[in-house]
Amino acid sequence: MKMNYLITGGAGFIGSNYAARLLERGKQVTIYDNLSRRGNQRNLDWLRAEFGADSFALIQADLRDADRLAQAAQTAEVIVHLAAQVAVTTSVTNPRDDFEATRWAPSMYSKQPDSRRAIRWCSIPRQTRSTAAWRM
Repeated sequence: MKMNYLITGGAGFIGSNYAARLLERGKQVTIYDNLSRRGNQRNLDWLRAEFGADSFALIQADLRDADRLAQAAQTAEVIVHLAAQVAVTTSVTNPRDDFEATRWAPSMYSKQPDSRRAIRWCSIPRQTRSTAAWRM
């Protein structure tokens, strides 16, 4: 049976590359992303071209939608939190969005006890994210 992964921010650069690695290994992947960045659709198109139109599930929703996120997490055996607000200028003008994307969602996952679920998330400085993706 395939292990089921939920990747928040899975349509971003790091998330889509991690999804590709998981798909290559035969894992079941659900991407949870609000698709707010310009390159997100291009990354999803690339994944579909490489692995097939139905190779992964996509949930287009915001991390702050607690009910939708909880529903998405129900079937996940592994949760990888890679969602983040990536524009420095936006984080200066609206730091709450940064905080909510990188801190709020993981704390919500941890409130859902399930002995079979591994919870992992990425909370590393922006400058090192692109190199960290290749170590996963």
